[in-house]
Amino acid sequence: MPIGEDALKRYPLQVGQRVELADDVEAGLFVRIRLGTRGRTGSFIWRRESGGRRHYLKLGPWLPGTFGLGEARERAKVLNAQLVLGQVEATKKSRVPTVREAWDGFREYSLAKKTLRPSTRQFYEFAAKHFLDEYDFVKINKLTASDCDSLHTKLGRTAGHRTANAVIDLLGRVWEWAADRGFCADRRNPTSVVQRFRIEKRDFEYKEAEVRRFFKAVAKDPLKDVWLVLAFTGARIGNVLSAHRDQFDLKRRTWTIPPAMAKGKRPILIQLVDEVVEIVERRGDGWLFPAKRSAKGHRSNISKDWQRLQQSAGLPDWRMHTVRKLFATVARNFAGADKGMTMDLLGHVHIDSQNAYVSSTPEAVRKAMEATVAEMRRVAR
Repeated sequence: MPIGEDALKRYPLQVGQRVELADDVEAGLFVRIRLGTRGRTGSFIWRRESGGRRHYLKLGPWLPGTFGLGEARERAKVLNAQLVLGQVEATKKSRVPTVREAWDGFREYSLAKKTLRPSTRQFYEFAAKHFLDEYDFVKINKLTASDCDSLHTKLGRTAGHRTANAVIDLLGRVWEWAADRGFCADRRNPTSVVQRFRIEKRDFEYKEAEVRRFFKAVAKDPLKDVWLVLAFTGARIGNVLSAHRDQFDLKRRTWTIPPAMAKGKRPILIQLVDEVVEIVERRGDGWLFPAKRSAKGHRSNISKDWQRLQQSAGLPDWRMHTVRKLFATVARNFAGADKGMTMDLLGHVHIDSQNAYVSSTPEAVRKAMEATVAEMRRVAR
């Protein structure tokens, strides 16, 4: 059945999605449709092969009432006749990739690396949708500083300053990927002139009353085990949610986070206190926090659960990462852990130059861990 104007308007798409449909009436006629935040847009192209040559021509944007499927078919009909007579005016498609094509190439090259954490890969996919929604069909070498600045300003207003900065940073890396392959010769990276939003550092101020409210809310929360492992190990939330029984040695009371899941790409050894050992034993084999509907097999997004805990505890300024900061603060100020010991407790890789000369013994780390958790228990009472 030929594609009609109504079909183009009703074709099911999600925001940010793009499709290319072939016309059943005129050979070589294609329509590209995209659904963006500003509505549905499209364009017509003609693409044929003849005599070992590929011919490509943009016919124009889809403008209902001005240039639609009927007009595009008439133009394609003329081009098909000219092709038979050897009078084709169309030119070969430019080898310069569009922003989407450059992103696809960058993703295949960069995101396929085994050293990239799953959470980083997931964030890249999220960030890419923002610039693809705006500049999907734009040639990467035609992207201007004004385009990038406009996108940055818009995202700063709608998605937040941190997201806006991250999207522009990723777009800049995609542009560099294309430039390294000769597609953007003699041009400056258009994202380099965009003035990033200033992000205020979120300092953590230890307040015993807030810590007490946090633990009281945790005791009544459905994800109590998640929050306790997070608080009593100081681990990152991604490592907690992806924890597997095979990573734990309960005889030695240790948890080894594999390099692939560690930010520093080297294994992290965490000493365990009684509460965490009890949770691991009780939860049995497999993922510590499984999820039947998750493709990964374990929980991965608990933002709504955190919001529930925030409201219950009355801590609107706390983030999930605040719990890790709480752990570090208690270790330094109440458990006597120095800078190097705190590094070992948190699994940090770099700490000036002393990392190359000094390391803490497992016994010392265990004592610091137990002292840190003991202080938390005291406050939680």
